[in-house]
Amino acid sequence: MRTSAICPTCATYTNALCTLYNGPYLSCIGVSPLDSLEEALGLINGAVCLNNSQITTLQSNVITINSQISTINSNIITINTNISNIGLQAVTAGTNKNLIDGVNLQGTGAGGGTFSGININAFGASAAYDNSGSDVNAIGSNAANGNSGSGINALGGSAAEQNQGDNVNAIGSEAAESNVGNMVDAMGYKAAKDNGGDDVIALGNESAFLNGGSDVVAIGRSAANNNTLSGMFIISNNCLPSYANHTAAIAAINLGTAVTGNTYLYHNQATNSIGAVRL
Repeated sequence: MRTSAICPTCATYTNALCTLYNGPYLSCIGVSPLDSLEEALGLINGAVCLNNSQITTLQSNVITINSQISTINSNIITINTNISNIGLQAVTAGTNKNLIDGVNLQGTGAGGGTFSGININAFGASAAYDNSGSDVNAIGSNAANGNSGSGINALGGSAAEQNQGDNVNAIGSEAAESNVGNMVDAMGYKAAKDNGGDDVIALGNESAFLNGGSDVVAIGRSAANNNTLSGMFIISNNCLPSYANHTAAIAAINLGTAVTGNTYLYHNQATNSIGAVRL
């Protein structure tokens, strides 16, 4: 090789195989003491070529990573848009809306108006419309429409509509409609409608309708209708026949189609009390 690049007129050429390296082991390129210069240059050339190849690969990987980051950013934008849309649905009524806060609205106008509250299941046209209570299950057209109470189970057209009481179970068309009492169980058409008492059990069409008493049990059609007394167990005369005495009751009930294995209650006129005929 030429030993002097700056003095071409006096340069001396030596075979690279005859020039030996006499230094420490070079771990990065694998050159050992007494390796020839030719071997060292070959190892250096190989290392440089390998580095160039690795740099090219890294550049390609960086491009791929940048592309993936762009895709992720795009997906995040899409997710944010979907979240925003869900937020908008929380105040949008309509058909088949599965919303946030445990709200499920099924039916035209369900959850419309100034609807609010959490854990609401409303099925039916205008069910839970203008509702402001929580933990409400409303099934039927206008069920729980305008309801402001919580802990409501309303089953039937207009059941618990405009209800203001808490912990109300209303089963039947207009059951507990406009009710203001708490802890009310109403079953039957207009049962406990316009009721104002607390702790009321109304079983029968129009039972406890316009009732004002609390701690009332009303059984039978129109039982406790317009009642104002509290602490009453009331059976409608519509389902409690009246007889002159026990003998007359036995005769009348046995003449009918009474079924054995049952006990028939009646009003005993002679004793002005409730009697029973057990078959």
